[in-house]
Amino acid sequence: MTTTAVTGAGAPAKKKGITPWRAFPAKPEDWFSADEIAKAKEYLAPIKRNRIISSVITSAVGLALFAAHVPAHLLTGLGIHNWVVGTVVEIAGLILFSTVMNLPLGAWRALSYDKKWGFSTTSVGTFAADQLKGVPLGLAILSLLFVPLWAIVRATDLWWVWGFAVFFTF
Repeated sequence: MTTTAVTGAGAPAKKKGITPWRAFPAKPEDWFSADEIAKAKEYLAPIKRNRIISSVITSAVGLALFAAHVPAHLLTGLGIHNWVVGTVVEIAGLILFSTVMNLPLGAWRALSYDKKWGFSTTSVGTFAADQLKGVPLGLAILSLLFVPLWAIVRATDLWWVWGFAVFFTF
């Protein structure tokens, strides 16, 4: 966003402000000491490593479940033939899968690692409550996204245009 300022001569001068459309021209060294930067890197290193390991394991297990047609077998086993209900059940399954797979890393970080660094006061009870609250919240949000998208997929050959519009909107 640009603003106009008045210079001493009375002529307007353009002044550029900080916008989300261009990077802020600063380096971490401009704001933080070398010790602070080293400490941040020390803090982030185990988190990055564990996040990569967790992502690889989650992806492998997820691909194995989809290759084994577990979502389709789940719907068949539950006797679900309505596509709306089926979509919501599959979203619930995806959220539960994601929650279970991310539980070890999340628990380690919130209950141990972040406490060691003084960034967390989370107890086991509040961590568990947060995980339990995330499931219905995720189900509501993802259902609001995917049920209309799946309706469009089923209704038209131009589903990819409408799907892009839905995801672009959110």
